[in-house]
Amino acid sequence: MPPSPLETVKLFYRKAKDGDAEGVRALLHDEMFVEEAPSLPYGGVYRGPEEFMKLSGALRDAWDDFDFEIDEFLDAGSHIIAMVRLRGRSAATGRQIDTKLAEFLTVKDGKISSLLPYYWDTATIMAA
Repeated sequence: MPPSPLETVKLFYRKAKDGDAEGVRALLHDEMFVEEAPSLPYGGVYRGPEEFMKLSGALRDAWDDFDFEIDEFLDAGSHIIAMVRLRGRSAATGRQIDTKLAEFLTVKDGKISSLLPYYWDTATIMAA
């Protein structure tokens, strides 16, 4: 039996936290879609696994000591919401961030097909 959408999403975050880029890439659907807030340094629309990996690189470039914790998962079948806490230090200014966001993920054919992040406060990130 294939993993549930919730199990797939949990594995995705575990691979991301471990820095396993190949493991993350393997969990992405060919139709992967991400839309980051346009006000962010890495804002924009990313389509496909390769674009998602570019976004991951942009995040690594923007933040030093970047880390995240998942506070909670909400399971709605093929749609999963991850309540996330982000921490890091701006590579440009050295300022710290500690903020929350909700990430809405969709799983299709056992792989993640969309990720839509909603930040509690993009101004906190921009100020860093």
